[in-house]
Amino acid sequence: MFWGRVFLIVGVLFLGSCKKKSELAESDPAFLVTAVKAIQKDAPLYLEAIGHVESIERIKVMSRVEGELTGVYFKEGDYVKKGDLLFTIDPRPYEAKLKFAEGTLAENLANLKLAQEKVLRYTTLVQEEYYSEIDYRQLQTTAETDDALVKKAEADVEDAKINLNYCWIYSPIEGKTGILQIDKGNLVRANDQNELITINQISPIYVTFALSEKFLPTVQKYQCKNPNLPVNVSYEDFKEDTFKGFLEVVDNQVDPETGMIKFRGKFDNEDKKLWPGLFVRTRLILDTIKDAILIPSEAVDYTQNGSIVYVVNKDKTVDKRNVKLGQRIDDQIIIISGVEKNEMVVTDGMLNLYSGAKVQLQKTEKENEPL
Repeated sequence: MFWGRVFLIVGVLFLGSCKKKSELAESDPAFLVTAVKAIQKDAPLYLEAIGHVESIERIKVMSRVEGELTGVYFKEGDYVKKGDLLFTIDPRPYEAKLKFAEGTLAENLANLKLAQEKVLRYTTLVQEEYYSEIDYRQLQTTAETDDALVKKAEADVEDAKINLNYCWIYSPIEGKTGILQIDKGNLVRANDQNELITINQISPIYVTFALSEKFLPTVQKYQCKNPNLPVNVSYEDFKEDTFKGFLEVVDNQVDPETGMIKFRGKFDNEDKKLWPGLFVRTRLILDTIKDAILIPSEAVDYTQNGSIVYVVNKDKTVDKRNVKLGQRIDDQIIIISGVEKNEMVVTDGMLNLYSGAKVQLQKTEKENEPL
């Protein structure tokens, strides 16, 4: 009887203990987390670098003649077309030089005509020995000298015309003017090192960037499929202000000091937002990855055993999974294996998580942000 009571008491205590443990387990608090769905869509395969925006043509406008700057026919920062008048240099000294050269030419032409007439007149007399051979040769020499003077005078006239035309300076390209380096009324020197103005061609425009030589075979491989590989550039974020162009040139040598090779993309730049001298994020698009799985990059935890993510199950517990990562695209990353489309991955609150841990979704986004 005594032992029966003892066993009864022990049994009651045991059942009570099990009940308390069960209640404690059920009452374990869930971890507050944020999760989003993995999405499946086409994603670009690209190489990224820092690019430098450069004008296709950059012209320093200088004067070829010396004189007073008498006219400026644009405002600083204006867009000008090829052939637009930019400056005038005082033409009066060069007009005078042209008139002088033309007068000298006329004088030499008159002398040549007279000398040729004398040679013609005395030719018969020399043949009939009525005129000295020596004097006749002197007449011929005079005619030849006058002919040479005429040619020299013609060259002087042509040179004077060229210099006179240089008094009107026209834009050699279409582009945007910069800051004027000399004001109207100042003396301009011929071929001075200081330009009058610099004109940059804005549209189209180049972006030059460099990649490691190890990527050259990869680029060449994809160029065989598409010679004009797309090139995209952006100031900072490719989600805004993305400019699209194409690869125009791959340099013909690798820099032996840096092991880098230069690439150059060409952009229409019709809206003129790309500015010479800018540094921009540049992506050389090699191909498109079909039906790629993407998740936010903050969902990936990097450990000594590899990259892991926490996937939320339907029962609000999580699985700790190893994943194989692909290319990172802005704030997203491609998952090669380990996560399937529409599975929920934890992006915030995973510090103390473990496999089987209960979670409470603090914020759930229906879909990951698109590319």
